[in-house]
Amino acid sequence: MEEWFIRYLREFEREFRRIREELARMEEELMRPLYDVEHGALEPLYEVERRGDEVIIRVDLAGVKSKDDISLSVVDGKLVLDAKLEKPFMVSDITLLRGKSFTEYHLEIELPPGAKEDEIKASFRGGMLEIRIPVNIKRVKVKVE
Repeated sequence: MEEWFIRYLREFEREFRRIREELARMEEELMRPLYDVEHGALEPLYEVERRGDEVIIRVDLAGVKSKDDISLSVVDGKLVLDAKLEKPFMVSDITLLRGKSFTEYHLEIELPPGAKEDEIKASFRGGMLEIRIPVNIKRVKVKVE
C-alpha cells in the first residue's frame, strides 16, 4: 500500500478514537446530574451557599412525601442523603435510561473544612430540604507594620 494512504488511515483512526472518547465524556457529563449509577438512584438538584459562619444547602426533593422518608447522616466527612420517592419515577425519553424506574434520591456532598458535624440542622417544607452546617472560621490577627 502507498505510504500516504497508510498515514491517512492512521490519522482517520486517531480522529475517530478522539471523537468516541469525547462523546463518552459528554454523555457522562450530561447524565451525571440526573442519576447515580452506583446507587441506582436519582441525584436531586441542589445548591450550596456560604453565609457568614454557616453553609446552607438546599435540596429539591420533589416527590418525597414527608420528612420520615428522608435519611440524612454524616459519614467520613461527607453529608449523605437518601430519600424515598412517593411514586416510582420512570424515564422514557432518554435512550440510555429507557424503561428504568427510580424509587429514591441519593446525594453525597463533602462537608466544608471546619464543619461542626454535631450541630448540623435540617428542615423539610414543600419538597425542599434545607440543611444548615455551622462552620468554625479560623481568624488570625495580622500585625500591620
